[in-house]
This record gives sequence, structure tokens and C-alpha cells, in this order.
Amino acid sequence: VRTARALGLGTKPSTELGGETAGTLPDERWLARSRADGRWLPGDAINASIGQGAVSASAMQMAVVAATAATGGTIPTPHYVRGIPRPGRRGPGSAAFWAAERRALERVMTSGTGRALRIDGVRWAGKTGSAEHGRSARSHAWFVAYAPADDPKIAICTMAESAGHGGEVAGPIAREIVATYLSKLSKRAAAASASAGDSPIRR
Repeated sequence: VRTARALGLGTKPSTELGGETAGTLPDERWLARSRADGRWLPGDAINASIGQGAVSASAMQMAVVAATAATGGTIPTPHYVRGIPRPGRRGPGSAAFWAAERRALERVMTSGTGRALRIDGVRWAGKTGSAEHGRSARSHAWFVAYAPADDPKIAICTMAESAGHGGEVAGPIAREIVATYLSKLSKRAAAASASAGDSPIRR
């Protein structure tokens, strides 16, 4: 729970838009509000570890978690305005912890639930998710990722309400966004390189 809170879950994001909600992170305060006896049950830990039960989070919060994994543990400050850099802060966990996390996220995309989401020429890392919510027989579809895995340029979270499994619904949405973004980034870099090559060399 301490690690999840340090990563921003259960806390209002600080962005230019405002109005975000903190979501729910089951902890001592949640127990005091939710249960007269204040008891933490074994099932609570299991549910919390997979984002089920009382856990709720926004797409922005989960995008920050993906970006933190991409940077090896540096938590970025999210914002919506292009061109305003903000330094990140060091999050919980050792370098070895984040290295293991990155390897696990890559394996999801090569041999796990994200293996159908390949992008030609791109090695990326991600995690599918399907969140039960009690209002529909179909779960919310979630997907978080960053790409490329070895030199991250983008972190993303997609969520489709009551749409089914994350790998079948939210994942393909993210794949299209990431593929388009990286393609345009590559074209801009190539154009900039060509432009620099055409410039006269001053001596």
C-alpha cells in the first residue's frame, strides 16, 4: 500500500485541468471508514495486489505508473500542456526492483496476455487488465504500456468502460496510438537529420 500511494494511487493528480479524483486505495483510513471492526481480511490483500476489490484509479494515475516503470523508478509530474518540462522525483523501490518490473512488462508483450499486440519493429512493454465493477457483466478494459522498451519515448494508459478484456479492447487502441506516435517521431527525426545534413558547414 505504501508503494502504491508513493506512485500516486489514492492521491489527486496535480495537473493543469484540476478536478481530478484521488480514486480509492485500501489502507488504514479506508478500513476506518468502511468497516466497523477495522479488520483487514486476507482477501483484501489479494484484491489490492491485482487492482480489484475497493481499488479504483484513473487513466492518468495508471499512465504515471507506466511512465515510472519506463524511467526505472522516476515518477513524472503529469501535465497536459506541451513543452513545459517538469522534473520527476525518485519513487520507491531499488534499481533492481524496477529492472525486474521492466523485464516482467516486456514478457507480457512477448509471451503473455499482450503478445497479440505486436508493433512491427518496436519492442515495447505493457500490462493488460480487466476490472470488475459490479454494474455490468463485462469488465472495464485496461491497458498500460511504454515504448520502445529499451529507449522509452511514450507512456500510455487506455481504458474502455464495460468493454471486456484489456488485451482485446484497450490494448489495440493503445497499439494504434503508440505506433502512430513513434512513426511520426521517427519521421520528424529523419527530417531534422536531413535538414542538418543540407546545412552548409561553417568554418
